[in-house]
Amino acid sequence: MKKPENVANLKQIFENASGEYLDVSPKGIFKKLECLTCVGMDLTWDQVSDVVPAFPVLQELILKENKCTDFENIRFN
Repeated sequence: MKKPENVANLKQIFENASGEYLDVSPKGIFKKLECLTCVGMDLTWDQVSDVVPAFPVLQELILKENKCTDFENIRFN
């Protein structure tokens, strides 16, 4: 896949591990994921709270060596 032509009008661009750009969001492909481990990704609670809804049956979230100091941004919805 190639990089989208006009990125100025896009709200989101999704890139996979191979550096290819995706046409659609990967949201919904992790319906059965129960444990998510994110180590050294510099994530904040605001970012974590944005992506957790993509994992509807998540039971365990492991965050190590991230930037989760913005406790006021934790959302459980």
